[in-house]
Amino acid sequence: MKILLIRHGKPKISNPFLVNANSFKDWLTQYKNSSIMINKKLKSIEKRVKEYDRVYSSNLNRAKQSANLYSNNVEENKLFNEAEMPLYNFKIVIPLFLMLFLSRFLWFLNFKIKVENIHRYRERVKIASNFLIDQANTNNSIALFGHKLFNIFVSRQLIKNGFKKNIINNSKYWYAVEYEKGDN
Repeated sequence: MKILLIRHGKPKISNPFLVNANSFKDWLTQYKNSSIMINKKLKSIEKRVKEYDRVYSSNLNRAKQSANLYSNNVEENKLFNEAEMPLYNFKIVIPLFLMLFLSRFLWFLNFKIKVENIHRYRERVKIASNFLIDQANTNNSIALFGHKLFNIFVSRQLIKNGFKKNIINNSKYWYAVEYEKGDN
């Protein structure tokens, strides 16, 4: 059985260099709703996805649009959504990358968050991973268009379950990894 995890394409959004709490909130809203830049299809992904029996995506626009670029039969599910980024009312102006890092770091520490916490997120990832494994057992091969952090956490679960990892495309966006497990 095979499971292919693919990160969505590059979002079509401008990234400000400096942000404060308000501009970061606005940027996150734009990112969450962004579409993707479509330059050309990646042959390595296109070839693989055509071989897969089922294709899933999160219900966030960038993952849905990425999946629909490669398949006409995509099943969306919010179970596969990325962990929401927490917002903090920092009274500072810092580079966007630093605000992203700081917000996610504090999220990992479970520091005063109003979004799904790290413990609930890990539970959701386990549920999603088990769902993907069950679907791969039934359908032999499935593909998921997801998100960076989500795919990392699912990857850990798949490896714990005896899957072997094979990197298909090693880029920031469209990062694709195939996991395979033989019959036991």
